[in-house]
Amino acid sequence: MNESTRTMIRDMKAGMFVETNVLLGTAYLATAQVELFTVYNRILVMGLFFEVTTLWAGATTLKFTWTSSEPTITVQDICALGGSMNGFVAGARCYMVGDAYDTVANVEESAGITPFDAVPMMLGNAPTLAGVTSVGTIGQDTGVAGTGVSAGKFGLLYIPIDPGSRAVALI
Repeated sequence: MNESTRTMIRDMKAGMFVETNVLLGTAYLATAQVELFTVYNRILVMGLFFEVTTLWAGATTLKFTWTSSEPTITVQDICALGGSMNGFVAGARCYMVGDAYDTVANVEESAGITPFDAVPMMLGNAPTLAGVTSVGTIGQDTGVAGTGVSAGKFGLLYIPIDPGSRAVALI
């Protein structure tokens, strides 16, 4: 079996992974909505998280959101604000649990160890009969901005559902 076939089987079984660049807290985790990933058609979210890459300074909290331009859906929370990330070291994560759209995002202070207790959540819409692709974005919003040299990146593990379904990092 060649490598491309193995990769395709792995992606179908375990999901596909996309992540943002490393982002400075003061620039991207400010107290405002920031779009992270563009989603085409429907995907099943298996994991959605923020991972700290340098010591986190500031009582930053965050939640994940969904917005769609086709069909039009204004910003909707897909989880509630998690606890403070103040003092998190590299490898600590804040992640979406996904068992209900208003469940609090979990914060995991153990560097490099995150329980996989997320319940899959479907985001997006099927293409229309006329073939119009559904387009939406996964974003984040914070309660208190990150400070100083704090930095991290967002990751999305997903399974595409429709032909042409995919997620692309915006930043």
